Amino acid sequence: MAVGFGNIPDEVIDYVRNVFADANDTVSTALTQQPSLHEPGLDMSFIGKLNASPPAFFAASQAAVSIETHWLGGRWMYERWEIADIALFILLSMKGKLVARKVALLQTKRLYSQEVAGAELDRADYMIGIGRLVDRTDARFPLSSQRTLHFNDSSVYGALTAGSEQIERIEHYFELRAIDVYYGFYNPLTIPYRGLYPSVV
Repeated sequence: MAVGFGNIPDEVIDYVRNVFADANDTVSTALTQQPSLHEPGLDMSFIGKLNASPPAFFAASQAAVSIETHWLGGRWMYERWEIADIALFILLSMKGKLVARKVALLQTKRLYSQEVAGAELDRADYMIGIGRLVDRTDARFPLSSQRTLHFNDSSVYGALTAGSEQIERIEHYFELRAIDVYYGFYNPLTIPYRGLYPSVV
């Protein structure tokens, strides 16, 4: 039996929306507090929050829903291109039988402050692994002095350009596989945002 979106109990829809809203708040707070976080760290925060939400059973409607995730970041999925960072699965059961599932891929991008360069990790970073933390070549700022970081309407998302080859590959992948690919944008809690980093305790 197929269940259309119009037949899903409201309590199930509310539960799923609340789980995602909570995960969104968690990752937005993380970016607000630590504006130089790399995108994979934000992905892990988002995934961790979703995975911490247990399957839910709703006695009144005899419905059960579970949310499952899988991290795909840094993997070639189509013609040597990364298509998505996160795979999402939402499974709906009614009276003990699986009746519907939603499968979606999420390509995530984080917003960069005006003061932090939008440098994404590339495949070499994943191959080097933990060694990249030891042999850093990026400019280091002393943590004993604060600096102001700004997010506003002119801030940009890393590695996201309209008409780019990656976007074309994502569109081709969708046409080939018929699996929805969405964009997830990581932002601070508010924009414009001005904060001091590091925090003083």
